[in-house]
Amino acid sequence: MTKPVLEILYDGDCPFCSHYVKMLWLQKNFDCRLQNAREHLDLVEKFRAQGMEVSDGFIVTLHGRALHGADALSLLSRLSESDRVLNRTLTVAFRNRHFARLSYPIMKAGRLVVLKLLGRKARIE
Repeated sequence: MTKPVLEILYDGDCPFCSHYVKMLWLQKNFDCRLQNAREHLDLVEKFRAQGMEVSDGFIVTLHGRALHGADALSLLSRLSESDRVLNRTLTVAFRNRHFARLSYPIMKAGRLVVLKLLGRKARIE
């Protein structure tokens, strides 16, 4: 049986984004395709045209439906499985859409600060 394709477009220059997508345990149930937005500017433009800015949050596509930011985070948390304490704690917390939406602006602000400290551009172009 063929696994469903799960595509994740994220900022490869952001250490938080890179670490998060790598710690997800999705390969068991999905054909997981991690795409660094800085290397796939065509996808960045495609989603911008649809009103989704990857510089403001990663984008997840599953079954032809794209989710952005907190909604993408919540979906990934609901789909992910892990037996590690930190991973399980994060996935359980972010499965709640309300919690994900409340905490996402704080995470975005942290991303901006870290990228600035590292001398990297926050906007993907």
